[in-house]
Amino acid sequence: AVTNTGRVESFTVGAHDATHPLQAGNSRQVSISGENRVDIDGVVKSIGTGGDVSIQSGERLRINSAVEADDQILLDGGNDASGVGVLITTLGGVTSRGATGGLIEVKSTDAVSVMGHLEARGTGADVLVSSEGRVSIGGLVADSQGRSVEVGGFIQAPDRIELRGGADAGGTSVMIYAASQIATSEIDSSIRSEEHTSELQ
Repeated sequence: AVTNTGRVESFTVGAHDATHPLQAGNSRQVSISGENRVDIDGVVKSIGTGGDVSIQSGERLRINSAVEADDQILLDGGNDASGVGVLITTLGGVTSRGATGGLIEVKSTDAVSVMGHLEARGTGADVLVSSEGRVSIGGLVADSQGRSVEVGGFIQAPDRIELRGGADAGGTSVMIYAASQIATSEIDSSIRSEEHTSELQ
């Protein structure tokens, strides 16, 4: 497993080859991967034009802090015993903050749970969330007395937000809890929620 409890920043990290999921030849990338669980408890940033962050996990990917980039962010989870491949906790915030065309993409084999923030700020920027399991925006967490309370998830993008989930055991593809907020801001922008019926690409 990979556990980041400090701070990771990229200013001029070596370029990746053409097989990398983000753009090839980019000199400002942070790439974190693990065959098992990956827990991000510290700040991860990629600063500068074309700055990208890619975090991949073979099991559960948990974001419990800030992940920021000036261009694209890819979060990729796998199969986990908990049934959740990507978990954005209430402390987790993922931000693409470039001026134009940013992208946050979250995908997983198992379920995706967003109880924190996903925000793409640049003109024409998108947030895409897809899973072969259920996609949940918001959820239930334990309070200080151990009682379950509902919390919201928050997604913002100027142009497009897409939520694509496969069915869980109860037949639910996408679950949006009442406290959640999902918003786009540009003219002709769109928010789509649909069943994901094919394998992730």
